[in-house]
Amino acid sequence: MRDLRNDTAAVLAEMERDGVVFITRNGEVVAKMMPHRIEPDSRTPVQALLARLAVVAGASTGWADDFRDAKQAEIADQDDTRWG
Repeated sequence: MRDLRNDTAAVLAEMERDGVVFITRNGEVVAKMMPHRIEPDSRTPVQALLARLAVVAGASTGWADDFRDAKQAEIADQDDTRWG
């Protein structure tokens, strides 16, 4: 923790170079730091919405499930007619 406080730039450079830095306090690991990488969200907008609703207690997602199924069926129908 002292190195992080006193020489943050060096700790960040080490993290970028090595991929991970463990932060310790009195010899015990208390945190793990790693570079932030933006990864594309492979979820559909409906899946992303369902994931956000999942954290809301008591939220009903039945309508969203029906919408997702209808959209997937619509996409499947379009794919079949486009090449047929």
